[in-house]
Amino acid sequence: METHKTIAEYILKYQTNSLNEQEWQALQEWINRSERNRKLFKRLSDKAYWEKVRKIDLEKEWQKVIDTYPAKQIYKLSGKSAYIYIAAACILLLVGAGYLFLYKSKNTMPQAMHNNSATNPYLQLAGGSTMELNGSVTGPVACINGQEVRNKNRQIRFDPTSNSDRLGCNNFYADFLYNTLNVIITPKGSIYFITLPDGTEVTLNEGSVLKFPSVFNPYKRVVELSGEAYFDVKHCYSKVTGKKVPFIVEMHAMEVGVLGTQFDVKSFNGGDSIKTTLVKGSVRLKANSRECLLEPGKAVVLNNNGEFSRQTTANLDEVNAWRASARFDNAPIEEIMEHISRVFGITVTYKNKTSRRFSTYIPATSSLTVALGYVELARGLKFRTVGKNVVVEFVNQ
Repeated sequence: METHKTIAEYILKYQTNSLNEQEWQALQEWINRSERNRKLFKRLSDKAYWEKVRKIDLEKEWQKVIDTYPAKQIYKLSGKSAYIYIAAACILLLVGAGYLFLYKSKNTMPQAMHNNSATNPYLQLAGGSTMELNGSVTGPVACINGQEVRNKNRQIRFDPTSNSDRLGCNNFYADFLYNTLNVIITPKGSIYFITLPDGTEVTLNEGSVLKFPSVFNPYKRVVELSGEAYFDVKHCYSKVTGKKVPFIVEMHAMEVGVLGTQFDVKSFNGGDSIKTTLVKGSVRLKANSRECLLEPGKAVVLNNNGEFSRQTTANLDEVNAWRASARFDNAPIEEIMEHISRVFGITVTYKNKTSRRFSTYIPATSSLTVALGYVELARGLKFRTVGKNVVVEFVNQ
């Protein structure tokens, strides 16, 4: 027989689709045990109910439960008292996991993001804080669940420290950590690079939104995307199952499932159509009851009728081109070359040093030579390419 605390956990895990089969069966048995159970489950599964709950002085209400029912008796409750405990336990556990934040902070993004006047990307952390990602914000900017969040040179990284894992554990608190999402929004004219907690690298195109947890589920890694992004998904093994953990991108009516691969996905026609391009590896697309296994070097479109087009040969140059686009104003050369290195997969060597700063614009291009040519227009720079290495030399200093 499950304790009231266990039932409370099952109800909350049901809210996040994180119940395993055994837990779901146990919860169903409890629900079907009585009409009271069914009514309580329906009430605690209603988001409108939690909108009311978040306005309650939770610490005060929980203390009433503790004062009324001593700790030695609290797990022996029955009848009406049991239902009071389950509801109170749900409230407490939700607060502990930061779940109520999902309702409190829906509209906390700066007004600039809502009226399209923003010029820099914004990061909203799962804890509720919001920051503009501009050149003045560098180094560690936050710490979430033992992970350092670092921002430098147009890249935000969620780096696990020695005290945290890239994947969550099989426990209740971790279940809610991976359901509490960070959000990055890029305005028009701004591209940003993100390293997720599992090491997956994402290039987020302009006018896009990416949502992801601070801790990934040990059974599946799920992110939400609106707009366009290029993903370089890293393999991850679960300590719980010992198996590779699939990576899933949820996008409108479609999801992209992978294990480790590189692909681009974008929505267009007002979000009604979604194009997926596979660079290497394999991905399985799902939309409604339809599935599509995409081949490397191919592209497919999900139309507004929920149907997949025939696979076509992808224009990989087009996929890579938008990732190169960037504008730099009075930036150190190291920042510019780090951007080029990320996009084109090259290493950079400096023949000499300079304290000069440079302003330049790199348009959308799939050519390393073209990108370097635009940087050279800033004058005082020479590049020499040797294989996958670029040597930078400063002249006329």
